[in-house]
Amino acid sequence: MRLLYINPITTDVCNEDAREVLDAHKDADTQVDVVHLEPKSGEVSTPFLPPIPDFYDDLFEAIRRGERDGYDGIIIGCAADPGHREANYMSSIPVFGPLQTGLNLACLLGHRIGMLVPSHDVEERSAIAWHEETIRRYGIPRDRIVFRAVQVGHPPQEVMETYLAEKRWAELKEEVIGRFRDSIVEDGVAQAKKAVEEDHANVLFFSCTLWGGLLSPVAQAVDVPVLDPVITALKSAEMVIKTRAS
Repeated sequence: MRLLYINPITTDVCNEDAREVLDAHKDADTQVDVVHLEPKSGEVSTPFLPPIPDFYDDLFEAIRRGERDGYDGIIIGCAADPGHREANYMSSIPVFGPLQTGLNLACLLGHRIGMLVPSHDVEERSAIAWHEETIRRYGIPRDRIVFRAVQVGHPPQEVMETYLAEKRWAELKEEVIGRFRDSIVEDGVAQAKKAVEEDHANVLFFSCTLWGGLLSPVAQAVDVPVLDPVITALKSAEMVIKTRAS
């Protein structure tokens, strides 16, 4: 089985971390390749998902290329599931979004789902608002979901611009991934406990792929299943593709 994992950003700063998580959890007969979108201008604008979907054409072209190259399935490496619905309409192979696969698995594991979302110095309501629309589209009853926002510090704009301009990729990676790693210890564990103890969630899903491979402290702190967005997307893809082939 061959899977293509597409990071929908215009830098490879997150590719290696995603590859390590995928390789550690894939089946022995699964090959996973990790790519990112190539910036049209030749310059990298941001290591985060752009706020407007002006990258959709590039994402859809990467999906078409993966289909032509003979991959059995594609994972969009962002738990916002950007372009997921449209991609499945246009592609003859399955395209997986981490949010949809995570929610589907969570529904099998528990009745009340605690969804942990990253909040970058904004109000909690703003951090979760767009999730509600996506959840409705996926047919998950809203009363099965409880939200908790995890504070994730956003790198200062001037620091980001310097790293990008000077191509200091290792420092840029640590600035981004390091903040998500720190957020688990500084706020993620506490919010997970509140979701379980106060909101009565019996399964947790962390809704950002930058948390992929970083959730062991949470799993050790609560006694309910903790779903990693990268791992759940991978295992769901393997299961669906093997089922289609049987």
